[in-house]
Amino acid sequence: MFTLVVSFVFAQLAPVTWRLAGVRLMDVVIGSLIGVVFGLLAWPRGAQAELHRAVALLLAREAETVEATTAAVVAGRRDTAPDDRALQLALSLAESAYAQRQSEPRAPVAGAPDWQAAMITGHHVLWGSRRLLARAGP
Repeated sequence: MFTLVVSFVFAQLAPVTWRLAGVRLMDVVIGSLIGVVFGLLAWPRGAQAELHRAVALLLAREAETVEATTAAVVAGRRDTAPDDRALQLALSLAESAYAQRQSEPRAPVAGAPDWQAAMITGHHVLWGSRRLLARAGP
């Protein structure tokens, strides 16, 4: 979209000549270099640290959902499901960080955490709390 806007602006500001193609090419090259530099500055070590934070947040949200679900079942309020949007967001962030980590080259590490188990647990908590608190009961 940015390239199209720049092309339209240049076409309105100056008559179309053979020099305009060179200016556009230079804009694209400069924009690409700026994007690469900021990309390297924003994520210099890859997704490993972000994956740790995202999974920690996911596990905290899982614990909150389990507590809320347990409180609803004990109180006999099975028709009122707790708000699970925070758990859904944490699950999406953890899955995105995991996908980013999987796409990065790295050496295998012995004893690495089982990230998929944490995300599967998140899915079980999300869908299990919904099913447990459905009107039909467990």
